[in-house]
Amino acid sequence: MCRRGDIILVEKYKSQGVDVSHHSFVVIDDKDGQIKGLNYDIVALAMSSFKDEKQKEKKLSYPGNFPITANEENVDGGNKRDGYIKADQFYFFDKSKIEFDVIGAVTVEAFTALIEFMNRYLADGYKIEPITDNL
Repeated sequence: MCRRGDIILVEKYKSQGVDVSHHSFVVIDDKDGQIKGLNYDIVALAMSSFKDEKQKEKKLSYPGNFPITANEENVDGGNKRDGYIKADQFYFFDKSKIEFDVIGAVTVEAFTALIEFMNRYLADGYKIEPITDNL
């Protein structure tokens, strides 16, 4: 079971046709729904850590990437590194088709800021890409 704001670690998933393993996501919706006629029960955003300052500068130059600090994440045994959330891609998951664990959560303040960031992103005319490979 997961809920909005939780950080989940997905064991194996597909991203635009490519198999990927062991990646963190922040859950933005945990209600059942349909997209393109397919059922889903989790909508999540991919999270990544910065390797160094050069990568941080590059990743934050993309308008859809939301910065998050290690202090805004509550993950037992986490890597304690700052990173970003790819707020321009919604991953739709069917829980029965993936293995995942809830490993923590973002703070309420960070989650609220993320939602505000996404609302501004959309208001500025950008689009969010739906990733439905995992349905």
